[in-house]
Amino acid sequence: MIMTVFICAVPLITAPVEVGFGILIVCTGIPVYIIFVKWKPKALTDWGGKLLIYKICSVLFQICVRLVLLY
Repeated sequence: MIMTVFICAVPLITAPVEVGFGILIVCTGIPVYIIFVKWKPKALTDWGGKLLIYKICSVLFQICVRLVLLY
């Protein structure tokens, strides 16, 4: 327990700016996690829970492949 406090407290005292930026970087990951991992938008789901966005992306990919093959 003492070593854990030591490992966390010493960098705060010796380099507070760098630790602050590190904490800021870690905190910017929280909204990204919530948006892209936890949040499942109901507007994108369709037909038994399959995501409509996957179908749209696959169709767009097939169209792009055909366009590339034509030129």
